Amino acid sequence: MTSHTSSNHCNDRIYCIEAFKKQVEKLRKNNSYKDIDEVLFQFLNNKSIDQFRTGTLLNKSLSHPYIKHDISGRGGYRLYYLAVIINECLYLAYIHPKTGTHGSQNTTHEARAAFYKLVAEAIETGALYQVKLASERLTFCLTLPK
Repeated sequence: MTSHTSSNHCNDRIYCIEAFKKQVEKLRKNNSYKDIDEVLFQFLNNKSIDQFRTGTLLNKSLSHPYIKHDISGRGGYRLYYLAVIINECLYLAYIHPKTGTHGSQNTTHEARAAFYKLVAEAIETGALYQVKLASERLTFCLTLPK
């Protein structure tokens, strides 16, 4: 993993699994969710790892909190992520809109557990995408497997 930078944010240590990347790409194609990149950019950009501790804690870990976070207010999105505090890395697991044709109020406990497992496996194998934040748009760069 990348070492801590003097700028004190984790922009260069944001990763995601394939399911997250595919969901963002799917939502980009729907006009109802054309703000997906802007919303994610605003939420992710220039924050320290401690700022990602907010939201609903889905596990009891202080060093590896798995969090559900509502972003962009009512009618916005629900984002699931794992924050690895010691490495100052953020792993994006899943996002879904709360309204519209692809909207839902929540995911099931089983789905959240499955996404957590996928993130853990991807961290172990290195099968991750690094999320780059540029020009208020996310890009995904496949990392090399371990």
